[in-house]
Amino acid sequence: MEPDDRSGFYRGGTVLISAIAGIDQALWDIKGKYFNDPIYQLIGGKAKDKMKMYSWIGGDRPAEVAAAKAAADNGFTAIKMSAADELQYIDSYEK
Repeated sequence: MEPDDRSGFYRGGTVLISAIAGIDQALWDIKGKYFNDPIYQLIGGKAKDKMKMYSWIGGDRPAEVAAAKAAADNGFTAIKMSAADELQYIDSYEK
């Protein structure tokens, strides 16, 4: 294990955490199918009737920021974007 793996977003490394997440999702899916119920029923029922949504517009390149207008035209009241130079999906802490 890399020293930085203990404090980063993917503790234990990206492969390990991605595998654990996949197993977790599969187990919830199996349980939902077994009880013939949606997952939200298995964990206590609906908490809200509505949920605020955002649109991801990128933002690594200036032209992508123009997508905010299209998102607003489609009813989104919030956007999420990158405010930094382009990075890889899994990149180093130095970048």
